[in-house]
Amino acid sequence: MITASSIRYGVRSALLRFDPDRCRCPNCGSRDRRLLERKWIVTELVRCGACGLMYRLPTDPSQFGQRFYQHDYRQGFTSTCPTPEALAGLIASGFAGTVRDYTTRVAVLAALGVAKGARVLDYGASWGYGVWQLRASGYDAVGYEISQPRARYAREALALSVCDRTEDLAGGLDVFFSSHVIEHVPAPRDVFSLARRLLRSGGLFVAFTPNGSAARRAKPEQAHNVMRMWGLLHPIVLDDVFYARVLPAQPKLLATSPYPLDSIRRWDQRTDLSADLSGNELLLATVLT
Repeated sequence: MITASSIRYGVRSALLRFDPDRCRCPNCGSRDRRLLERKWIVTELVRCGACGLMYRLPTDPSQFGQRFYQHDYRQGFTSTCPTPEALAGLIASGFAGTVRDYTTRVAVLAALGVAKGARVLDYGASWGYGVWQLRASGYDAVGYEISQPRARYAREALALSVCDRTEDLAGGLDVFFSSHVIEHVPAPRDVFSLARRLLRSGGLFVAFTPNGSAARRAKPEQAHNVMRMWGLLHPIVLDDVFYARVLPAQPKLLATSPYPLDSIRRWDQRTDLSADLSGNELLLATVLT
């Protein structure tokens, strides 16, 4: 479906396509890249030859995301703050059955050995549905959300601790957690740097993202979904190749949905463990050093 937003995106891409500043890797700045896919003639998905990140060309101008996520971002349940009546129903059901039901996320955290009472940051908390569920599951959860209106809704409507400035985040976290957020961030290194600052020694970095790994991309029935992984909303695509390149010394757990909880429980947090990588969603858990 062609929308006004997609038309603006196409026009902006055409205008920026030959700007040399919009052709560098947003994560490491390298110009070395390999073409993977093309859409709309003027947009491409490429893989950086230096850090291994798959990213969209042309890249976004500086501060584009800061402006875009205040008011223009639209993603249904994820971005739309519910009415008081709708919120009351969601709370009564514990968000069960919604597209942002955290039952699976909580099960993965438990399998990773995250104890109740652990300090968890939900990075990219939107209007607070995840922080609420993490707290209901027994975690000392707080949130960060770039959108000031959504962060304000979380504070006022749900009485949650959700800030909109990273400077206001306190350290000593047990878990730096994100669910379908990093694919919106042009430079994952910035997220890793923030996590390193906030996590206690031995704390876990846990991220759920769309899965861009080769095992999924090779499945013919996934061709349409894979092409939808990148574009206006998702300037990058995450996979095992990138994580191995940028986190070579960190012990990593990689798995895809449906998550093998027994295997996750056996991860010792000292060595790499990679499960089946053909599922739709990719889980990274690592101890950042």
